[in-house]
Amino acid sequence: MRIAIVAAACLALGVAASLCPRAAAEVYREEFNENFIDPLLWTAEIYGAGPQMGAVNQRLEIAFPSWSWGGDFGAKLSTNFLFRGDFDVQVDFQLLTWPYGNGVRTALGIDHGFLYPPGVERLSFGQSDYPWEPRECYLTDLNGSVCGITETSHTTGRLRLARTGATQTGYYHSGNWVLICSGPAPTTDVGLQISAFTAYQFSGWSVLMAFDNFVVNSGELIDFSTASQGRTWGSIKALY
Repeated sequence: MRIAIVAAACLALGVAASLCPRAAAEVYREEFNENFIDPLLWTAEIYGAGPQMGAVNQRLEIAFPSWSWGGDFGAKLSTNFLFRGDFDVQVDFQLLTWPYGNGVRTALGIDHGFLYPPGVERLSFGQSDYPWEPRECYLTDLNGSVCGITETSHTTGRLRLARTGATQTGYYHSGNWVLICSGPAPTTDVGLQISAFTAYQFSGWSVLMAFDNFVVNSGELIDFSTASQGRTWGSIKALY
């Protein structure tokens, strides 16, 4: 279920202003409760052989069968709308089948068309990848270089990415938000993505993970579509 520009949608449907719900503090929320990926708001992409992605069990699940392979392979869900200026977003993750050192990276990042999105990650380094670092960790990716590698045993949690000016900052949640690392970020209008991906470091074990509760805490959304297949004012109103 999503919350976005609710007051405008309410008035567009001819509902009296006094009866429209007050705007929520957050700008947008996607919970995948309808087991539906809205094609007006999101673009799903799978690349390489093996990875699977779908809105099921009221969350977005991404699976890597043990036989998955490719130069780069994974799955990503990218926003069709863009973010202008400063923004603050977060998403929950669950590592459902997650062998130690499996080589898969899960990320909340800036969608710029490449495998490794600038953003924040909960990942598992493969056995031959960064052998001097802990296998299970958080980090911030700065468009190919990484910083703030932090060991963790979390299999559920939250990732948060904020852009202020030309700086991006990644956080993870552990009772409160913990800063991982900050670095340069593009200042243009950008889309965001939630993704899971790997390459040569994949260890050949089955992996299953999920995202839920993608929330835009603040930010200006550009080209956001309020019309949506399978969505009615009744389903939006039920949130209040």
